[in-house]
Parts: sequence; structure tokens; C-alpha cells
Amino acid sequence: MIRLIAVLIVGALQAGAAPTRDVDSARFRYLLPEGPNTWVCVDFGVAGAPPLKQDDHGTVEIIGRRNEIVATSSLSGLTRSPFASEVLRFVDGQLRRVEVSQIQQRFTYDTKSPVSRACLFFGSAEDARKVNRPPTLTETKNAVSPLSELFEFKEGSVCNLKEESRFCVDARDAGKSDVASILAGMLRKAPGRTVSTKCSGTFEGITVRYNTDFGEQTHSSARGPRFGVAEVQRRKSAGGTTALGVWVDADGGSAAEMASRFGRDLEGLLAQANESVECSVR
Repeated sequence: MIRLIAVLIVGALQAGAAPTRDVDSARFRYLLPEGPNTWVCVDFGVAGAPPLKQDDHGTVEIIGRRNEIVATSSLSGLTRSPFASEVLRFVDGQLRRVEVSQIQQRFTYDTKSPVSRACLFFGSAEDARKVNRPPTLTETKNAVSPLSELFEFKEGSVCNLKEESRFCVDARDAGKSDVASILAGMLRKAPGRTVSTKCSGTFEGITVRYNTDFGEQTHSSARGPRFGVAEVQRRKSAGGTTALGVWVDADGGSAAEMASRFGRDLEGLLAQANESVECSVR
């Protein structure tokens, strides 16, 4: 099973925050490529790939490359991304320390494989959205380009959603707001669609599953801001699941604001499936 983790890390970098039992005492130094911010991606646990270098102080060095996923045999079987304790960037060929207050992280692993993929963006979520997102493990395995910036596909691609008019919405909000009505109402605005809020396991069409929860506040009993996770799945009677995309949102807001934001993102995804040049030739 492929698992996706997309989180925002805010605050100063912490020394020695390696998250797995194999690297409990390790520190990780990330070396960023010269130029504008980009995603730094590493595939861990790749058989035959070179191991990561470690200095005399035990610090593991990860050298990022622009528009490339670095492969290493080190840290097989990771289930969380190694946390950066030190960040440096190449500037005019020289390494300079970088102060980072926010890190965007995308991490995927397969419970049936020792390989995991960690992608980090050293900057704000707003800046990360301006850069093409990296492909997930599944997208690489299936030779599918990440056509959607907001939805990561576990199966198929955005193009597998085209020319479908049947929808089912299963939506829940942590604050008990009726978000299903909001999402169903947004979907019904397009002519020719049928939208139900009672989903069965045999439903043929596009099923939208949407959930929100409240984050936790460090050193406080008060609940944190909302975060949302959604799945968009298309099923056919003959072929089973042909597409499964995941949406994650940690921007917070009220129940209505977050549901509306997802609804707009979903409409953008469906428009891409039906109108984009990439999908028209598939």
C-alpha cells in the first residue's frame, strides 16, 4: 500500500530530529542547488544506488539536485522523512548556511517495498505552489506525469476522470458542519451531472470522499486549525478503480471556507481532465 504524507513544518530547524529507529541519533545536512528554491527529492532504500555520505561527527549529507530525484541505498524502509538539522546552499560555487523558518514536505512510502521518497521545499507553502510539484512513487512507477499540482494520484491520472457525469459525495467535517451539501451544490452547478450524497461500494462514476480534522497545538490544550484530506476516485464496472487522486490542505479556515476551497480545486481538476491538451490525446 502506498502511503502519502504531506505536511507543513514551521519553526526553527531542530538538531538531531531524525524520525526513525535507524537514524535516532543522526543529524541531516541538506545541500541545496544554486538558484531559486526548488523541491529536493531523495529515493531511499534503492538497491544498487550509492549510500549517503556521513562525516566524522555523524552528520548525514543529502545533496539536492534541481529537477532530479536522487537515489540512495541508505535508510531502507523509512516511514517518515529525515528532518533537516542543517541547510546550506551553493552560491557562486560556495556553500553558505541558510536560515529556514518553514519547510514543505511530501513523503511517500510503500509498505510492500523498502523504497521511500522524501521531497522537501525549504520555504513557504505559497512559494512551493509556484514550483512544479515532484511526482509521487506511484506516478513514477506508472510513468505518469504529475499533471495536477493539487492532487497526487495513487492510481491512474487526472485524464482518467474525463467524460464522467455521475458523482457521489461522502463528506464529513470535524466541527459537524454540513460540508456534503456545500460540495454537492458546487458539483450540481455544471449541467448534465447527477450528484448523490449516499455512496455505495458499487457506485460507478466519481466518488468524492472529504474529511477535515483539527490540528494539535504544541504546549496547548486548544485545538489547532482545520486541515483537510480528500480522495477523488473513479470506478468502472468492468475495470474497477481507474483513477484515485489525493488532495491535502493545511491552510485552515472555517468549515465552509475549506469545503469551498476544495470544491474549487476539484472543479479545476475536472476541467483539466476534460479540456487540457494532455488529456485530449489520451
